[in-house]
Amino acid sequence: MPTAGRDEGQGEVRVLVMIDPSSAGKKIWNVLLFAATVGAVVFIPLFLLFSFVPDMIAGYIVLGFSALVFIDIILEFRTGFYRAGDIVLAPRLIAARYLKRGFILDLLTVVPVIFLIVSGIIPNTTLFRLLALNPLLRLRKAGKALRDAGGRIVNPAIFRLFLLVF
Repeated sequence: MPTAGRDEGQGEVRVLVMIDPSSAGKKIWNVLLFAATVGAVVFIPLFLLFSFVPDMIAGYIVLGFSALVFIDIILEFRTGFYRAGDIVLAPRLIAARYLKRGFILDLLTVVPVIFLIVSGIIPNTTLFRLLALNPLLRLRKAGKALRDAGGRIVNPAIFRLFLLVF
């Protein structure tokens, strides 16, 4: 659930909306992002190998995934974290922690390489086709997202199956 905080810097007062990392909304978002990540991880290699859908459709699918990741990056800067059992909702501390712990990989993941290839913006070379696998970097968050969601949002049997993989 979003919570409001105050940031008093340089004589101005701004009300900031921060997200509790244990809120149901955040857990649902993580499960949605997990599903999109699994879809991208399955779709992109198959597309690169077999081109089973038209190029522009594949480009738009990847562009949609990148949009979700971009939204997640913004939300990460607004999502608190726990330190020594206490929730931290200070924007500067959250930003510093995220910049150290995952921002670079998320930034690399957000680039829609397949869209750029099929649009003709970058050449369709082996190097760029390998770079198109960048959504695989999101798998590092998959296990955490499932553990955070627990068996409450996801069917417990499916939850245990995915925990075996991730």
